[in-house]
Amino acid sequence: MKLTQLIVSLFAMMTLGASAQTEAKRQIARAALTTDGSTDQIYLVEATKGSIQYISSRITFERAATMDSPKINKLSRVKVDHLYLYEPKGYAQAMDLFQARKYKEALKAFEKVTERQSNTAVLENNYATLAQYYQVECCRRMLDLEGMKKKIAKLDSKPLTRQIQIAQLELFAFWEAVLNKEWQRLDTLCKQWSKRKLPVSHRAQIEFCHAQALEGLKQWKPALNAYARAMTADFTTSHEIVKQSALNALAIYAQMDGVKREMKNWGKPAANSNSEGYQFLGEAYGLASIYEKAKLGGETSLPAEYKAFLKFQPPHLAKAKEKAKAKEKAKKEAAAN
Repeated sequence: MKLTQLIVSLFAMMTLGASAQTEAKRQIARAALTTDGSTDQIYLVEATKGSIQYISSRITFERAATMDSPKINKLSRVKVDHLYLYEPKGYAQAMDLFQARKYKEALKAFEKVTERQSNTAVLENNYATLAQYYQVECCRRMLDLEGMKKKIAKLDSKPLTRQIQIAQLELFAFWEAVLNKEWQRLDTLCKQWSKRKLPVSHRAQIEFCHAQALEGLKQWKPALNAYARAMTADFTTSHEIVKQSALNALAIYAQMDGVKREMKNWGKPAANSNSEGYQFLGEAYGLASIYEKAKLGGETSLPAEYKAFLKFQPPHLAKAKEKAKAKEKAKKEAAAN
């Protein structure tokens, strides 16, 4: 190949490479645009507070992504009656991961959505901002409070209008107080919110945060009560709160002097079934049993230091179990005859 031909070929390749890069940078979002009572399907190229740029969806998505800028339509936002964004496929996939509790994978997927939908970020309830919101939620669900704080710092929540999300944004103040170990402030904040009518998922969060504040203030009994409320407020969906509340409560039982004493005296004359420590040991046994039977840890078993509680089944529960077994056995024998 002659030098001239080689240069021409290399130049062509560089041009194609630059074109491919341009294609990669072009962001378009599927949307429905209503103006003057007429609705058209469009590819939204960019939205600002004053105008939108778009391409008619009569052409293919791939062609729209590479169309020359002069062919892109521009319209003042004043003339827009309604602009509806269709849910991107990537966002739907990220939500599936989130709802499956695969929070690490969901976090990465939502990050990609935010990047790819950034051209719509000024629009109400746009998917870039929604994906940012769920990035914060992924971190919260994983109890990664440092990560949550960093994601909140990047979140411009003004486009969000749904009340459930706006309310959740307020609750992030509780989580940041936990991160900063501002126990007295958090205790006061939780008490101020105690009489508010809230969704059960929000109530579970507040109780969990309050329990940590009370634990930080060395108020063991109130902390245990708050952890119990956190576990029961939204047992079916706030899985991470239920799990961690159980572990935190077991950790409190494990360090209580009365519980330690009754564990040491178990089955001996010195045991005191009327003591507070004995009562708390029974509660620890019950909670450890529920953790194991309900598989609160998922594939992760109960930590060894808390499995020790399973040795201390209160006698009245042991008798009740034996009675239930005998009743079930008699029932089966009667059915067989």
